[in-house]
Amino acid sequence: MKNFIVIVTLCLFCLLSIHTPNAFSQESCPKTIEEVQKNKRYELVKENLYEFKQAESSLRCAYRTNGTLRYEIPYKNGKVEGTGKEYYENGTLKSEYPYVAGKKEGMFKSYSASGKILLKTPYVAGKVEGMGKSYYESGKLKAEIPFVADKIEGIFKHYNESGKLEFEISYENNLAVSGICYKKNGETRSLTDQELGDFMRGEMPKCD
Repeated sequence: MKNFIVIVTLCLFCLLSIHTPNAFSQESCPKTIEEVQKNKRYELVKENLYEFKQAESSLRCAYRTNGTLRYEIPYKNGKVEGTGKEYYENGTLKSEYPYVAGKKEGMFKSYSASGKILLKTPYVAGKVEGMGKSYYESGKLKAEIPFVADKIEGIFKHYNESGKLEFEISYENNLAVSGICYKKNGETRSLTDQELGDFMRGEMPKCD
C-alpha cells in the first residue's frame, strides 16, 4: 500500500511538472516588504524591488512605499515566463497577464478591488488577438471588442446591465466607420460621424 501511494505521488508530481509554466507556479511574493526582508531567499535588487533566484528561474517582487506588494513577475532564462500579477493596496488581485518567452500569450485579466472580473483581453505572440470582453461589477457582460494584430477590427458591441444591446460600432483598421443605436422602444438609428469620433475619444453615444 505504501509503495502504491509513493508511485501515485511521483506520477502526480511528474504531471504537475510537465504542465507547470515556470518554476514559481507555487511561489508567490510575500505580501509586505517587512515579510520579504525577513525571507533570506529574496535579495534586494534596488529600492522596493526584491528577487528570488532558483537555477534558471527567478521571481521579482515590487513593493509600494507603504510596504504593500505592487506586482510580481516570474522569469526564466532572462525572459518573463508565466503569469505576472499586479495587486491593489488591500492585497487583492488587480490584474494577471500570462507570458511565454517574454511575450504576452493567453488571457490578460483585470479585476475590481472587490475581486470581480472587469476585463479579459486575449494575446497571441505578444499582440492582442481575438475577442476582448469587459464586464460590469455585477459580472454581466458590458462590451465585446474584436481585435486583429493589436487593432480593433470588426463589430464592437456594448450592452446595458440587463443584457440588452445598446449600440454596436463597425471598426476597420482601428477606426470607427459606422454604428447603430438600439433604442429602448425598439427603434434603431445610425450613429453620426460626430458620435463616432466622440466615441473614439472616450465619449459614449446617447441612444435614448
